Amino acid sequence: MYITVPVPSTTTTFLGKAPTVTSEFIDRVTITETATPSAVIIPLTATTTRTETTTLSFAAPTYTPIYGPKAGCADVSSIKSQPLAQGCDNFEDAVSQCQDICEQEPTCRFLYVQRMWANYGSSKPNFECYMNDHEFDESKDLQCGKKEGIFGNARGYDACGRGTTALE
Repeated sequence: MYITVPVPSTTTTFLGKAPTVTSEFIDRVTITETATPSAVIIPLTATTTRTETTTLSFAAPTYTPIYGPKAGCADVSSIKSQPLAQGCDNFEDAVSQCQDICEQEPTCRFLYVQRMWANYGSSKPNFECYMNDHEFDESKDLQCGKKEGIFGNARGYDACGRGTTALE
């Protein structure tokens, strides 16, 4: 005669090993069965980083002359200045180059272009671009009374109409 009795069994899974099942029977015989999987699955976690570059175009400012030409003054409130290459010896070319620089500077609201004389009175000028992030105030932004032999003519331009929304 056979008696069917539920037999307790345990399954233990170990990372990297096949599962093992152990069954205990009434007569205390222990049978251990190890199953060998046909494929090993290794869980992976992947992180994807996406880098995206977007180029926006904004309206370029228009330049309104509001100061000069006047010699003997220096812009003392500029947030950025940049000398032009020695090959630039024409005031109109210097203004054009400085305006190109100002267009790339998002905070440029006032542009001051000055002809400086190298070596204290040399006949060969060089030009400097000064940019401000605020409206021009001659009494606060300039220090005048300097030697005109060094601080030559300067012109100031309001950078008007700089775009604040991207162009389509």
